[in-house]
Amino acid sequence: MKRKTKIWNIEREIMERRVNPFELTEFDQWVNETTRKDIKQIVRERKDIFGLKFWDWKILEGEELENVGNFSVDVILDKKDKMKVLELIEKYEKGDISPRKTVYRIFDLAIYDCFWV
Repeated sequence: MKRKTKIWNIEREIMERRVNPFELTEFDQWVNETTRKDIKQIVRERKDIFGLKFWDWKILEGEELENVGNFSVDVILDKKDKMKVLELIEKYEKGDISPRKTVYRIFDLAIYDCFWV
């Protein structure tokens, strides 16, 4: 499993507010705003990225991510991994790989896991 070492704004906010992520509700809109802030930072810093929305497999390229709505993207990935992701999706759709393995493998490739409430 690839280890993510960067501390994102969402992680920092959760630690500073001393909240348990499982206790958050739709009233905690700061989570969505902070997630968008992280995504915008990634877009500014890197041009070699894309976003993926699970299950409808919508792909958002680079700057399309800048003003995403809540729940419109689940993970941000490096473009160098795009073929791997497309292969995983194809295997899933053919029934060659379980939904669980598909999700885990894509999350392992992710640069950023979106956190929406």
